[in-house]
Amino acid sequence: MRYLYPSKPILISKNQDLFKNLKTKGYIPEIKFNGDRCELLLTKINGIWEFWNRHGSKFTHYTPHPDLLKEIGSLKVEGDVQLDGELLHFKVEGIKHILVLYDIYIWDGKPLVDKTFAERRVMLEGLFDSKPDLHSFLSNNPNFSKHLLLSPQLDGDFPTLFEEITKYGYIEGMVMKDPKAKLVYGLKSCPVNPWQFKVRKPCGKYSH
Repeated sequence: MRYLYPSKPILISKNQDLFKNLKTKGYIPEIKFNGDRCELLLTKINGIWEFWNRHGSKFTHYTPHPDLLKEIGSLKVEGDVQLDGELLHFKVEGIKHILVLYDIYIWDGKPLVDKTFAERRVMLEGLFDSKPDLHSFLSNNPNFSKHLLLSPQLDGDFPTLFEEITKYGYIEGMVMKDPKAKLVYGLKSCPVNPWQFKVRKPCGKYSH
């Protein structure tokens, strides 16, 4: 299986009209966590889940917690798989060994280029017993009952949502995604994704 480089959303400002207007265009907002982009790979050859960074190499300074590996191992997947997510471990004090999944890039050895984001999201949700509880994410002392989580999707006025969720140090901002768009990936580097937009809070307002 060939590694697919994850795409990068277009960075915009919370003060731009575009940010306010994306909701009317049908975009769906998700939380952008203050972590490290993580690609979770499983191949038939070794049958072992591997943690890769967005630069196309394995995490060399991270040893997954046994409970995280157990939860990942319980996922009912088919064939070679690449899942896109965020590893919360290095950056925020008190939050360790948390992996939040955003998307599916490869399923049963095939890049999901013919699937829209909405279709891939349904596939991703199918790996979990229930949808994420947003309130469990929004706290000064978040109570993550599991190590492997599904990124919650938000609903409401985008600027209001942004101000609400970015009060917490482990949340960097929001990423707005077009549910009708197809998969964007790179073979040599991370491409810019024309159907994803990111708004982040100013530097210096993160917990460490």
